[in-house]
Amino acid sequence: MKLSSFSTIILLHLATSSIYFISPIQCTINRPSLVEQICRKTPHYNLCVSTLKSHLVSQHGPSRVNIEGFARTTLQAIAINASATLKHVHKVFEKTSEKQMRIALDSCIASYTKIVKVLLPEAISCINKGDNNGVKSGASAIANLAISCENKCMATTNSPLRDSNHYVQNLCAVAASIVNYLPQAHHQGLHRFL
Repeated sequence: MKLSSFSTIILLHLATSSIYFISPIQCTINRPSLVEQICRKTPHYNLCVSTLKSHLVSQHGPSRVNIEGFARTTLQAIAINASATLKHVHKVFEKTSEKQMRIALDSCIASYTKIVKVLLPEAISCINKGDNNGVKSGASAIANLAISCENKCMATTNSPLRDSNHYVQNLCAVAASIVNYLPQAHHQGLHRFL
């Protein structure tokens, strides 16, 4: 009988103690991550979160989970998509005989070649130098070239690049928004966002 009373007291004590441990754990779980907090400040929250969560930890590891890493990751996601788009445009160009479409695609090839070979490397270099205005200018130029490509394709019967062009434009907007928070992060520390 004494053993069962003692067991009951231990069980009650464990049950009561566990209440104190559950609350802090739940508060931590419910607290938005830095990714979510920064992405809320961009024009494309879902795209931002999915891009950062899918690329960031797998490519950079937890040590790069900071605002600079977010900007770099977004630019790298643009680079991956722009490179794939450039390959796709070449394939579509080879299969197309319609003159207007070939002219539009030729313009898109020039745009995406400039994006992949010039603008993205420059923007990534600007991140390395801490030149936030250079990153924003690069992202803006990339978005403008994607818009130009889309406008030329829309003048034809249908645009084979609509999704890719919009994806690049939206990611550029995300990158520019994230870069807006780099000076605050460098001067005030990441705790401001936590």
